[in-house]
Amino acid sequence: MVAFRAKSVPAPFYPTQPREGEEYGSGDAIFATQQRDINTEGENREQEEEDEESELKRRRLFRLAESEDAYEAELANERFIRRKMRWHYFFTFSNDKVRTFIHRTMPELKDDVVRNDAYERFLRGTTREWKYESLKRMKNFVANEIRNQKTAPGLGLACTDEYRHLHEYFYSTFDEDNFYQVLYWLKNVIELEGSSELGKWYAKEIFSNLAVKCKIYLSKVERGDADAASYWEEVKLFWAAQGTNEKLAGVGKEHFKERIEKPKKTTNKTAKARQQEKIRKLHREFVVSPRPGQ
Repeated sequence: MVAFRAKSVPAPFYPTQPREGEEYGSGDAIFATQQRDINTEGENREQEEEDEESELKRRRLFRLAESEDAYEAELANERFIRRKMRWHYFFTFSNDKVRTFIHRTMPELKDDVVRNDAYERFLRGTTREWKYESLKRMKNFVANEIRNQKTAPGLGLACTDEYRHLHEYFYSTFDEDNFYQVLYWLKNVIELEGSSELGKWYAKEIFSNLAVKCKIYLSKVERGDADAASYWEEVKLFWAAQGTNEKLAGVGKEHFKERIEKPKKTTNKTAKARQQEKIRKLHREFVVSPRPGQ
């Protein structure tokens, strides 16, 4: 049925790997971040992980599917519900009611305990990964902004933690590419350029406020503030609180232009037949000497 991802999708800005025993979010090494060539190494890593994930998913689905057709159907179901979850999560930032979401999205699973549980585990793991990876990417994005500001005239970004001042900066410098780099799981479903003004406003507010929280956290880490660790817990709570913030209420999928889903490569039966024929040919070419005892 469904499969858990083997790894997280790599971030476009790579932080120095945490030391052994370092807790995620500690920020110990954040200012040692070095931006690598994301057009080469990043793409290679993403392709490698996609290949690993596809193979892992195929093995797990085949263990539960009764046939090749059942496997293909389950794969399509997984893509469908995962896409729906991207939208749902963008407005809730929580997986607390994921079971209700599954029943509403795929009612046929309601009485199928095994598949229902499998999809719930899959979606909970997926959304946890989105949160973890997005926060990591945002920290790296903000760290790069701080470094750039240290060598550029104008706003001294590194010298202030005043919330409104920081919000004004991140809101006014908002860029769609940065949005998709951080909230990477939305890239295949939302087309900001064609969205309504309200939709664009929502995206900018989500991005800008999250950037402010990460900026304040990074400043605390750099100064060695005693409350840096507890503030990171506040940042994680802030992530979930976006979904219940009345200031953001009233915005939904209808305010965004949905990106057209590119059709996935489906199994080509003719290609499979050719592959099997090649295998049979290789079997025929395989030379063995007489078996002992025969």
